[in-house]
Amino acid sequence: MPRIRPVEYAEATPAVRAIHDEVVREHGRITNMKRTLLHSLPAFHALMEWYPLRDTVQPFLGERLTNLFAHAISTENDCLICSTFLRRLLLESGENPDRFEPDER
Repeated sequence: MPRIRPVEYAEATPAVRAIHDEVVREHGRITNMKRTLLHSLPAFHALMEWYPLRDTVQPFLGERLTNLFAHAISTENDCLICSTFLRRLLLESGENPDRFEPDER
């Protein structure tokens, strides 16, 4: 299986460094997957569209339902990377994605 090396900050172009710095500033860290996608800015931006979706629905769904909504979309689309990321968010918030327990909402 081929492996693409993540972008190294010291070797990155100024544009890639700026995007890297923005991600770290907004999210606290940058994953190896995001660093790898920085080889292609259109691919990187496609992944990062999760954040505008979250920001759009979270005000009326709340954090829990936003994460459940996004996890359901990712699972139905068979997006292993996205569903794994969202599963981790659910687990970190105390939710069990394997035994969903609806609340009154």
